[in-house]
Amino acid sequence: MRRLTARETTVLAAGVALAILVILYVGVFGPAMTQLSVQQRRVTQETRDKAALQAVVDRLPAAEQNVAATRTALQRAMQQIPPTIDQPQIIALLAQAMGASRVRLVEITFPSAPTTQAAPAAGLPTVQELAFHLVIEGTWPNAVAFLGQAEALPRLVGVQTITLTAGGATSGPGPILRAALDVRAFALQ
Repeated sequence: MRRLTARETTVLAAGVALAILVILYVGVFGPAMTQLSVQQRRVTQETRDKAALQAVVDRLPAAEQNVAATRTALQRAMQQIPPTIDQPQIIALLAQAMGASRVRLVEITFPSAPTTQAAPAAGLPTVQELAFHLVIEGTWPNAVAFLGQAEALPRLVGVQTITLTAGGATSGPGPILRAALDVRAFALQ
């Protein structure tokens, strides 16, 4: 067998070294690089998830304040819509509104009993409604003041219709008007 020249030895050594490097890359470094790539994707995804969770945590105090505000508004509404309709309480509230606005009660009529509507969905309360007719007399500014007082009553009362007619004699500030109102009061059961 012939001896290899220095140049051939160098080329052969480079080839063997290259073959060893390919075997090392395929056997050792390739799987490690693949595993590193998988881990890097996991880290990137977990970083995104952490950022998303942090955004939720950052919004949590505002959401808690919204819950508190919503709860307060709901409690206020529940105070305006009590569990029962009480005719004496309605009359007392209207009397306060009439006294504050200086109108005179001419007539108030209630039906025989409140009506109850079916619940809109399972688990929700039924709505009880009491319609009544109210006639008052007073000057125009006093009648307007009464309507403002009725709107501000501490229970849900809705004026359905208003009919204004000339009342009796005139008073100092102006003519007397007669206002006939059809009103509904509500309760949740």
